[in-house]
Amino acid sequence: MRNWAGHDFVEGDYVWRGASEGNSSSYRFGRIYRINEDKASAAVEWLAEASVFHLWDITGDRSKAQE
Repeated sequence: MRNWAGHDFVEGDYVWRGASEGNSSSYRFGRIYRINEDKASAAVEWLAEASVFHLWDITGDRSKAQE
């Protein structure tokens, strides 16, 4: 699957996202476990998150990424 910026993604790729809300920021790191080409969407299992409130919070059930 190709995103709006021209990057190619496949299941198993690691991805990250960053976002700012007001005076705080949140960043996530995860792995794509399913891609729907028809909807041009990917399901991501978020593995870790960083924000101004905590350094790293390991979250989620990583069993999906093993499929």
